[in-house]
Amino acid sequence: MGFLKELWREFVTAFQAGRQGGEVDRQYLEDQEMQKLAAAWGNAKTLAEREAAGTEAIKFALRSPPREEK
Repeated sequence: MGFLKELWREFVTAFQAGRQGGEVDRQYLEDQEMQKLAAAWGNAKTLAEREAAGTEAIKFALRSPPREEK
């Protein structure tokens, strides 16, 4: 079920990107990066791997521009 849910979410995001322009594209890429970082943290087997994944997540959060609330 998780695979189909992810495919549906990606489809909806891509559809919105086509309708709204580049902002949704950027948001989609950021969401993908956040999911990748979360997976790396969740799959870490040692404390060092978890700390490295956490550090990458913090770096990503610091370099990402803030999103505007709608």
